[in-house]
Amino acid sequence: MQKKNQLPNIGESIGNINFSDDNPEFHEIRKSPVSRDKLKRSEISVRTYENNQEFSVAVTAATLLRHSVKSMLDYPFRPNDSQRMIKKMMEIISHDVTNSRGQRNIADGPLHRLLGYAFNNLEVHTGMLDKLRSIVNRAAGELTVQVQSFKPAFYIRPRAAVTHFKILTAAIELDFGEKQYIRHVQESITMPLDETPTGEMHVTHALTPASANPLILVFGLKFLYLSGDHMQSLVGSQFTIIHVDKV
Repeated sequence: MQKKNQLPNIGESIGNINFSDDNPEFHEIRKSPVSRDKLKRSEISVRTYENNQEFSVAVTAATLLRHSVKSMLDYPFRPNDSQRMIKKMMEIISHDVTNSRGQRNIADGPLHRLLGYAFNNLEVHTGMLDKLRSIVNRAAGELTVQVQSFKPAFYIRPRAAVTHFKILTAAIELDFGEKQYIRHVQESITMPLDETPTGEMHVTHALTPASANPLILVFGLKFLYLSGDHMQSLVGSQFTIIHVDKV
């Protein structure tokens, strides 16, 4: 009588085949001919590691910038807003020519690419931005926004039902390394959205004198609706980065 071969015990190996009892049926697991160390050193693995490192930096930087303006906005950040901001940070990191792949960061990248970035994807009208002038005195830690006189009805494009508005400006010092920021916000009086000239405005913000961190200026419009004797805020404010200053 022919002798039957004995089945291998679970956990044993025959050649390059391991026998396992997971899930809970028995199955075989073939060993890869490529060692674990060689896989780690492969070009694909190295590139994946570098991409993950830089993506993590982009997420952290986007979170810091988002938190720095969060209190100014009249709505919570939506998923697509966060994704759009992370994409912008990845764009800046990818143009960092100072560091090698996997070590590239925001601070050494072209931060001027943030210029014109709209936080809620609702950009301030171009004609309105033409009325602005930014002055940065880094040594004194002063950032000034000058707004020429304008007729709101010709330069502001809000949604329907808006009767009044406010101008908000913010100076923000971003420390990407320490994941910290300093912010100074000022807002104007409530003004009617009509053809009445606003008059010139000069707004000065004070931050850390002689700071080595990037500085940005944000210009925003907050919209309101007059209902009877009550002024109500409306969702749909517009906030745009109008100046980026890097050492």
